[in-house]
Amino acid sequence: MSSKIEEAHLLQWGVTISFAGSLLLIATVLFSLPMWVLLPALFLVVASVGMVNTTSFSLGMQRQGKMAGSASAFLGILPFAGGSLVSPLVGIAGGHTAVPMAIIIFISSMMAFTIYHVLVKRNSSELD
Repeated sequence: MSSKIEEAHLLQWGVTISFAGSLLLIATVLFSLPMWVLLPALFLVVASVGMVNTTSFSLGMQRQGKMAGSASAFLGILPFAGGSLVSPLVGIAGGHTAVPMAIIIFISSMMAFTIYHVLVKRNSSELD
């Protein structure tokens, strides 16, 4: 499948699915929609993680050459650094509400969507 679909397009689909899922998630939590709306929202967000992580890692490593080891170490530590920054914020309102979690997921996916369109899409069009 990778020979037929460019990685940048796969990443675009991944961040778009994540962003759509986060929009649905934040709407579900803020408007107290039923569980049958919450589950597909969470599914979209979580299912896109594998697509985004592996594709972005692959794209990030493509041009590293002699720096591949350092680049791999840096890309490996980023999820842990991000998680350590946002994990206290997710539980800031206590365990009885999912609003902080939905806000963090929305902000994260919005940032990924924006960064994709500013950096990846622009760079891939410059290479063509």
